Amino acid sequence: MTNLGLLLLVLAVCGEHRELTVQGESQRGYQWIEKQEAFEMMKKYSNYRIVDVRSREEYQMSHLPKAVNIPLDDLEDECLELLPNLNSVIFVYCTSGIRSRRACEMMSHMGYENIYGFGGFQK
Repeated sequence: MTNLGLLLLVLAVCGEHRELTVQGESQRGYQWIEKQEAFEMMKKYSNYRIVDVRSREEYQMSHLPKAVNIPLDDLEDECLELLPNLNSVIFVYCTSGIRSRRACEMMSHMGYENIYGFGGFQK
């Protein structure tokens, strides 16, 4: 196999298993959306949950109204207990979007079906 053929094969395989989430696209059971879209969706739904995956200290300093705090490090242990309905609409945020992306991936693997990550929140 030539170097070019090998490169094309690697690119094709990697392209199918990309880890990055494109905004607005569904990826591995969750969607990554803009903050404004998340807030608009919250107006439409009457029964949804907001999950703040920042540390307990960050949460105590400020958080969105109605948000439940499940720090990313505790997500696997606390999520199913605090959010038993796998079909609930769940919005996930952190400070910059890094932890909330990871949380969305984890929750998707746990079986949650309606997860919307919207990145960071700072006050």
